[in-house]
Amino acid sequence: MTANKLIIFADGSYIELIAFIDDDPTKQDGHWWNPAEKGYGIVDYAFTLPNSNDADAATTFNQLRDRILRLDIPEPWKPQTLRSGSRRKPSGELIEWHVSFPQAEARGRAPFWCFDVTPRERRVPANDPAATTHPNGARGVAELTIFNDGVEGDANAPSKRLFDEILPTVAVEGNSWQLSSPRKNDEANTATSCRIRIDDAQNTVTDGLKRRPLVARVELYDGNGRRILLEVKAPDDPR
Repeated sequence: MTANKLIIFADGSYIELIAFIDDDPTKQDGHWWNPAEKGYGIVDYAFTLPNSNDADAATTFNQLRDRILRLDIPEPWKPQTLRSGSRRKPSGELIEWHVSFPQAEARGRAPFWCFDVTPRERRVPANDPAATTHPNGARGVAELTIFNDGVEGDANAPSKRLFDEILPTVAVEGNSWQLSSPRKNDEANTATSCRIRIDDAQNTVTDGLKRRPLVARVELYDGNGRRILLEVKAPDDPR
């Protein structure tokens, strides 16, 4: 089984910490988050929809999915049909959502999709200062760098074809796309930059565990516009 914890930012984005607990390691074999295969660090990422809480969100996603299915990209990169999930908070309040994943082969390279059926604030209380105030002053995600599937600038890379289709904003610097943040307000920056590139130097880690570092770097920003590099280290890393 797994346990999770959200690190929530004022712009509505979040980092989800996930760990296997009280589990037989052999049951983790084949799981896309298995640390014995991926190592420790950032192993997946998700997109949501602007109308995440709208009753028509599923229709909007299915229209987007139809466009992706027509793309000339490997089948594992294409999102599967929607799955529904739900749980109750300790207070008894119901939380419901929809998710769609690429096939296992592309997990972490192609995004998965997550959007809420019940109000997003129930699951991600980004309007609560107590939940979004952090010691380093981080207010949101400034940049997500994806170490991906081809040489930087390769027009045929599946990631580039996919992002060109689903992110309508004009690409920045060739392999960067501007994303809107889930929550817009006067204090939080409203745009997140997603950069696709390849970096062979990142293909191994020093903790002795095998992994493919698919999403390898996240930069946050604070209220003064300062960039904060998020570093993820293995549990036995002495630093």
